[in-house]
Amino acid sequence: MSWYKEAVCMRCGRPLDGKFYDACPKCAEESVNVNYRTIYDLSSAKLPAAETTQPGIYRFRDFYPLEDSDPVVSIGEGNTPLHRLERMGKQLGLEQLWMKDESKNPTMSHKDRLCSLIISKALAEKAPGITISSTGNQGAAAAAYAAVAGLPCVIFTTSNVSPSMKTLMQAYGASVFVTPSMADRGVIMEKLVRELSSSG
Repeated sequence: MSWYKEAVCMRCGRPLDGKFYDACPKCAEESVNVNYRTIYDLSSAKLPAAETTQPGIYRFRDFYPLEDSDPVVSIGEGNTPLHRLERMGKQLGLEQLWMKDESKNPTMSHKDRLCSLIISKALAEKAPGITISSTGNQGAAAAAYAAVAGLPCVIFTTSNVSPSMKTLMQAYGASVFVTPSMADRGVIMEKLVRELSSSG
């Protein structure tokens, strides 16, 4: 079962009553684009048992806004190692200084965790595809997980994207479009999302 309860506007507390990509209607009147904050009911929540059969980050599936029957798109993200930084810890006066090595994720980025959950949710909601604006790791991760899910992926980026990162996004099957400016990425992406959503 999911401990997720609802999403509310971080600014005014109004519950989400539309799509996640819509700004809060109350705050939007003041030209404020606000993200939503998730609320959980953890009164009876427990950490997962060590012997759970869920892969990687889905050991904590009950904390995600997924139904029990929702599919999971996972390619081995999570369970990344911790390394003790003894010399740096000694210099800083910290006996227990550790580093989480997220380069061991499938696309070598912590963004794999986020994109695994986003694409899983998109698949559960029967989304027609994935779109994102990125000049780096998140675009590559989104492209990889969309490919596993069998969903088309469109990435809007800018001219300062590194050639290797752009190639990586395309290698995973994403359609990559270079926009004139950072602001243009969001404008064009929003138009794409709204037109596809309204067309059913």
